[in-house]
Amino acid sequence: TSGVDDWLRGKELNWKRAILSGLAGATLVGFASGAYPLVQPLINKATAAIEKHAGPVVAKIKPTIQNVDKCFGYQRTPRYFALIKFGNENFVECLYAQADRGGGSVDGVTRLEGRGKKYKTDDGALIAGKKVAEINNLPKYQTPTNNLDLDYVAEVRKKLGIPPLGNDKLLKDEGVLKAEQTVAVLQGDGVEIWGRNGWSADNKAEFKNMKSAWGKGSKAGRDGNKREKAGTNAQTWTHAEGDVFWYFYKYRKENQILGGKAKLVVDRPLCDSCGDQFKGVQNLMEEVGLDELIVVTPDNPNGIVYRPRPGMRRTTWKEAD
Repeated sequence: TSGVDDWLRGKELNWKRAILSGLAGATLVGFASGAYPLVQPLINKATAAIEKHAGPVVAKIKPTIQNVDKCFGYQRTPRYFALIKFGNENFVECLYAQADRGGGSVDGVTRLEGRGKKYKTDDGALIAGKKVAEINNLPKYQTPTNNLDLDYVAEVRKKLGIPPLGNDKLLKDEGVLKAEQTVAVLQGDGVEIWGRNGWSADNKAEFKNMKSAWGKGSKAGRDGNKREKAGTNAQTWTHAEGDVFWYFYKYRKENQILGGKAKLVVDRPLCDSCGDQFKGVQNLMEEVGLDELIVVTPDNPNGIVYRPRPGMRRTTWKEAD
């Protein structure tokens, strides 16, 4: 009725709230008649009918409608039912909040109270400023597994608290995340290293150290030849590949390790910066002095073998910084 009143008074009609109010009423009627198990199918049918005439509006609120059951609980008694509030909101207010704030209707995250839009993933990571601002606190160097593949990286992703592949795209579409998330795992020299894109968000000190070491373009190593301008390009620095290779660089430098083989598994195809166009991963395997690197990605599940270019592999850690 408030929507009709607004329309008659010449005010702009809030179609999103009007539709949600109607569906909320249908849900409550379903409760009162004891037909709770039938409510969601009825709502789905109503949504389909409304969508024909208000497609753009319903497209925005459809995820909320599909997850309407998250906004209520109920308790039967012989004479009445009681609607259980969702936090500090009643059922209708909960629906409004889910639609208005964005991201609340997406499985896998919970909107946190307070100023700013912050979310906690079901697996523990913090999303703030549309970035994964903080992952679960786990040791950077892990004991290597014997089954390093894409399925294993999916498990690592969960342990870090990062939303699963696919869910991160939904969160991006909802405006919760700015970009989809990438996870990488590197094995070599008896260690395993987990990394993710945007890793500087909760690791600013190490990111600064990395830029200092890789951004100077010094002349150390590499068969006496001058290095390229930096250890790798500035885009790869921030990516999951840059994260794992920085810690691999530190480990090999500390233990004065050169040569040998390693394996890198990334849960997305290499981007242009890391892949063949700007050779970010190629530069990094040379920077740490590897003889061979196997790279597994969804588009290359059997792996691609990288080897250093002539004269570009590090041959000494002397003067390296």
